[in-house]
Amino acid sequence: MRVVSRLSLAVTLVVALACRPALIHAEPNLFFQGKTITIYVGAAPGGGFDLNARIVARHLGEHIPGHPAVIVSDMPAAHGVTNANFLYNTAPRDGTALGALLPYITEYQVQGIEGIDYDAARFGWIGSIAPSNEVMYVWHTVPVYTIEDLKKRQTILAVAGPVETFARLLTAVVGARWKLVKGYQGSNDANLAMQRGEVEAAMSSLPVLRASRPDWLKNKLIRIFFYQGFTRSPDLPDVPASIELGKTRAERDVLAFFINNSSIGRAYAAPPGLAPDVLATLRRAFDDTMKDQQFLADCRASKFDVNPRPGADLQRIVARMVAIDPDTRALVREITGAGL
Repeated sequence: MRVVSRLSLAVTLVVALACRPALIHAEPNLFFQGKTITIYVGAAPGGGFDLNARIVARHLGEHIPGHPAVIVSDMPAAHGVTNANFLYNTAPRDGTALGALLPYITEYQVQGIEGIDYDAARFGWIGSIAPSNEVMYVWHTVPVYTIEDLKKRQTILAVAGPVETFARLLTAVVGARWKLVKGYQGSNDANLAMQRGEVEAAMSSLPVLRASRPDWLKNKLIRIFFYQGFTRSPDLPDVPASIELGKTRAERDVLAFFINNSSIGRAYAAPPGLAPDVLATLRRAFDDTMKDQQFLADCRASKFDVNPRPGADLQRIVARMVAIDPDTRALVREITGAGL
């Protein structure tokens, strides 16, 4: 009887191990050994997201058991939606595919954008290097100094990606007046247009602006009048945080939604359905990379901020955003027009 019981137990264990997802718990050094991890970036080559991902790729493999190679592949289409759809539906679910997802993909899902074929809450969020904290600014010769000035004159704004959403948000909350010039491929193109005098205002994240145009900040060639956040930036004490603009509970709830979106920042995620051990290992490796002295030195050299957030935190933020109450969802869609 005892022999039969032991035999049955052995058979049960073999079947269970054969049926469970690929795990790396038993032999972590062999799971990723000899493999290549590809980070798919939802933005154009040469931009901030691409350059950040290449720095991550340079160091991430050193912190993953088995030390796999890590490479970057850019997938810049449909404002990051194509990349998110690919990661959700097509990319391998074995830890060899990660996405440097644009922070707006959760916002787009809530907006109800056409072409969305993913559920952002089901991605396996790995971690974020730093929040986005968008800022809006004018060239120093433009007579706009505060949010109040946007009510008094029509300001010509370069629109790239989700910038129109922020313009609509400021119109809805404070009555800002805009002339929108669309068609720019990214913040770099928009900034060049502003510098040439084609437009008066543009928008970028503060970390990208520090990295790409440090002289503009140092020499006061631009005037920042909007900062996306729950609190003011220590670097911009005179610029209101966006949450300050809300006069009603409904307005503050909508502003908070967009601020949470910005807090996702330069985030990395895996496809849904990744084996728990694999996801946990990738999260640990990402967290260790954020403390890697050479990684930090490379980010300083490229003038990229490092203010990391762990994957579990991102998972909770995204889940909350996707499950916002119906009234706030309706207001988000009304403001944004459910379009890009």
